[in-house]
Amino acid sequence: MTMPAGVTSFPALRSLADRLGVISAQIASQRLTEPYLALGLDDASANFNEISPEIVASLDTNIVRVSDALRGLAQRIHVTVTSYQQTEERNRAMAHELYTIPE
Repeated sequence: MTMPAGVTSFPALRSLADRLGVISAQIASQRLTEPYLALGLDDASANFNEISPEIVASLDTNIVRVSDALRGLAQRIHVTVTSYQQTEERNRAMAHELYTIPE
């Protein structure tokens, strides 16, 4: 599976989703910090108050969708890994029973 740029582990997906949630909350309260203004917005829109409400609403909606998708992906990965580990443990136990010679 290909990880998004800057994401080096599956727990990092949750962290990324949380950061996106913070950005969304900042957008909602119009406290978007300077580094995030570079999200595809031109220099003329560097002042957050000059960004049109439509752009803000669209950006917020997309951030929430991506954040939710990342949380869902992280949860599905966790469930899959846990299931795989449990299956692996059962298989080892069965193999041990099958190949252990009774005394």
